[in-house]
Amino acid sequence: MGILYAQEHLSCYNYATLAESFFAVVSLKKEEVLERQSLSVALLVFVTSGSMEVSTIGCLDKRIGAGQFFLLTKGASFRGVVREDTVLLVCRLSNELKLCNRYAFQQLASYVPKGYTYEFLTLDFTHRITDFVRMLMEALNDGLGCVHFHQLKRDELLLYLRVEYTKENLARFFLPIVGTTPDFKDFVITNYRKVRSIKELAERANLSLSTFNRRFQEAFQKSPQEWMTVRRSEDVLKDLVMTSLPFAEVAEKHNFSSVSYLNTFCKKHFGKTPAELRKNGIAP
Repeated sequence: MGILYAQEHLSCYNYATLAESFFAVVSLKKEEVLERQSLSVALLVFVTSGSMEVSTIGCLDKRIGAGQFFLLTKGASFRGVVREDTVLLVCRLSNELKLCNRYAFQQLASYVPKGYTYEFLTLDFTHRITDFVRMLMEALNDGLGCVHFHQLKRDELLLYLRVEYTKENLARFFLPIVGTTPDFKDFVITNYRKVRSIKELAERANLSLSTFNRRFQEAFQKSPQEWMTVRRSEDVLKDLVMTSLPFAEVAEKHNFSSVSYLNTFCKKHFGKTPAELRKNGIAP
């Protein structure tokens, strides 16, 4: 149908630039590969048609199809292999988000089960989310894209999330960006790949090691050593399975003193050598 007075919208100084837009429609062709390193902002990705295999923090080659959406966290790397023509609606998130005017994301922290370990999750579209996504994509494709429109639609989406999904499910889904110390979590996710040790990360945060460990436990519900080991193993596995980097380069990139130590690490965490992982993946 289009919109009336389209040129007025496009020429308005409030028309959202790419940097200001909260939403974007992305069309991908079969077998296309989409890769991003160290995302600068958290993203909600809605698969509106088609399917793709996603690798990021917490998952490797997870098949996600139409009618599902997932979270990509700030600082994470992402790789998506498109298995059929696919259309995505991508929503850019930011700090201090609220599910409504009275409920901030950080309040979801109380619904995270004690000892729960983050697991990459997808959520299914509800009827209301399906209608929201369809109508928003029509509006964006027709050229309705001012800053105020993007802000209103993101607020609307967050409100729908609150009323359509349980707080327990939302807490698990958004765990990387909820908690009592969002700035601290943001710092860790942005900087953990830039350091060689937890002590060095604590120094970057200008905190004593004991204070850093305490705040880390509060924010992530696990020790820094446990969390860093999981992240390191994910990064190592990604480079072994998804790239052709020589093993010596993989070892150097991830601060192993030798390929022998890389072998030991892989056998401990994956039950296979780097060569076996590269050939067969992690499936038994």
